[in-house]
Amino acid sequence: MSKASLPSDPYLDRIEAQDSKLYLEILYCLIEHKVANKSIARHGRTPAEVLSALAKEKDAPIYEIVQHPNCPDELLRSSLQSPDSLVRLSVANNPNLSPSQIELLASDEDDSVKLHLSNRSDLSEDVIRKLFNWAKNEANQDYGHKMSWFYGIAKNPNTPREIIQALLKFDLKEEDYDGSTLGSALMSNPNMIDEDKALLSINGIPPKKMESIEVNMLEHEGLPSSKAFEIQSFPIQYIQALAKAGHPFALFHPDLAVAEFQPSFNEYIDYFIKSEIIYRTLWPELIERNDIKFFYLRSSYDGDALYFHVPGLQLQHDFTRGSMTYNSMSYAFIERDWVEVIEGLDSDDVISLFEHRTFDEFIDFEMEEIQLAFSISHSVLAKRVELTQKGREFLEAEGSTYFDDDVDYHVRILPDKALPYSWKKLSKEKQLLITKVIIDGFNEKVDGKYQFAEHFLVCIALLPNTSSEIRTLIEAVDSDVVRQALAI
Repeated sequence: MSKASLPSDPYLDRIEAQDSKLYLEILYCLIEHKVANKSIARHGRTPAEVLSALAKEKDAPIYEIVQHPNCPDELLRSSLQSPDSLVRLSVANNPNLSPSQIELLASDEDDSVKLHLSNRSDLSEDVIRKLFNWAKNEANQDYGHKMSWFYGIAKNPNTPREIIQALLKFDLKEEDYDGSTLGSALMSNPNMIDEDKALLSINGIPPKKMESIEVNMLEHEGLPSSKAFEIQSFPIQYIQALAKAGHPFALFHPDLAVAEFQPSFNEYIDYFIKSEIIYRTLWPELIERNDIKFFYLRSSYDGDALYFHVPGLQLQHDFTRGSMTYNSMSYAFIERDWVEVIEGLDSDDVISLFEHRTFDEFIDFEMEEIQLAFSISHSVLAKRVELTQKGREFLEAEGSTYFDDDVDYHVRILPDKALPYSWKKLSKEKQLLITKVIIDGFNEKVDGKYQFAEHFLVCIALLPNTSSEIRTLIEAVDSDVVRQALAI
């Protein structure tokens, strides 16, 4: 298999290069706090001794550990015999397997293990033949003729000529779920001869190689160094070391001085958003205002989102799964110490949920009660009637029935739990620097990013502890919604 290394954490890499002892101390400290265990297992430069310690932890990320190039030999050998097929499948992705270990996995009883193994580029001809015969036998039985089972073999430069010739007789244009075909897999084989390429072209296979999509799982999970900034009790000397290594999250830590390295908003905004560190800094103290309310939308169709509302402020939302929602944290709701969802709807909540809906939505609804609840809600909003206790109970019952999925819950924000991140705990120098970084991001107008900058400027404008100097800076920003926030 290709010896390409896993992606690594650049900030930990810099510390390792300067002080290997400190590097190990930070990794072991992260393991003690649990939250970064999967990230450590995906960090390409995690040494075998740390992976060994990590494997002994409760709920260890064993699937990631056994794929790691530095996985301890003893653990790798024992995992080959694991009763868990997902462990063996993960082992099949380890780049440092010996020929005998590969041969053992080629005879695995689980089809998914063999399928993953077939994507390795270091397979011997004997193993390729074994996997080809297995795939040909299985694909023609209960599962239909699944061409995707042959993709790995088709792309492998070690695949014998007679197998290539056999594959050329299969359905070359049957598309997989992602549009891939056996023909495109064959065309990506570097050892395809011109005669075979010509045959593929005659069959309508373009001379474009099949591209594999590489997913950076370390970035997906989050850098281990970024996890350190999420831990309130993480030793400050380690945080200082990461700050010295240029970690952009140091910008938001109140106990750190302004670093020489100044992060670019557009370069690091994805990290700021995904880690939620910028929200932990700007949102909690908004509750000091009496006019702000936080909500959590739970929807199996549109996804989850955490957002706030201020009367007189027109924040645009597009709560649609897969869309960018600039004015909310539109990620699957996970447990956060500083956010507490108050589940259950009261009558005021139900009235609010009906406010922006029309009666046409409920004409064909089988239960007349929900139509009555709609009418009552709009009558209360129009101040034509006053809600009685019985009316409140009716709305709560009907609202809980109708809005059982597409629901906006109240949220309680707990600033003390967001520490050490706090806007008012930041030095004036840092507050000013953060504002300038965000303004630069807004003015550069990079689509998909400057709208987030606009939202964060709205937050700074709304925060009670924002200085007059910063407000003066924000006043120069060309944004209607920022001007609204300044005027409230």
